[in-house]
Amino acid sequence: MEHCYLCKTPLSEDNISVEHIIPNSIGGRLKSTSLLCRQCDSKTGELYDGVFARIGNILANKYNIKREKGSVPNFIATEVKSQKEIIVKPGSVIYYLEPEITHGDGYSIIHAYSKERILQEVNRLNKEIGEGKIRVEDLTFEKVYNYAPKDYVYETIVEPDLFFRAISKIMINFYIAKTKDAETVEKVIEFIRTDTLNNFSWFYDLNISEHSHNSNPYHILIVKGSQKQKA
Repeated sequence: MEHCYLCKTPLSEDNISVEHIIPNSIGGRLKSTSLLCRQCDSKTGELYDGVFARIGNILANKYNIKREKGSVPNFIATEVKSQKEIIVKPGSVIYYLEPEITHGDGYSIIHAYSKERILQEVNRLNKEIGEGKIRVEDLTFEKVYNYAPKDYVYETIVEPDLFFRAISKIMINFYIAKTKDAETVEKVIEFIRTDTLNNFSWFYDLNISEHSHNSNPYHILIVKGSQKQKA
């Protein structure tokens, strides 16, 4: 395209933006420099892409999706059985947020989510012990994965209308990048450009959602319209 599909500003070397067609938060690598100007990319990124990333970050963490830029963030959740806070690392590697300490005959075992957190706990214990402090050089470290139960819940707040605009933007990006045709999707563009009320509907296709998918995440967006009305 020669113009930004949102503000209609002519695209040039001075204002083009590298737009991820599929968001970077879920590992998207397909990009285009002929969709949005830098200003619109920045604005929609803050408003819509940020909202989408709140869900995308959880999916990226669960499946350890590699990103083109930036690392997949950890997130805090609550273990269902104990109601303790846990930290969930990429690949659903789970640790309790607070270190667990087991004392034996002349030794202690500390479970924590990072080496730095273990050293913090050692410093705390040393202050309590006083005499015969634990020496860092005497410590041994071993990686232990998923020693915490996997059943957990987490909370995230997503504004539905902004989230739907984020999904619509993905659809528009993909369509225009493939067809160079912005006119056909102008009604959807108007939806994300303004405060126009959501005039779309969504539903679960049970034939798809009930199908077994064991290991890989999948997203299916079915768009239905009127060929006669070109909508």
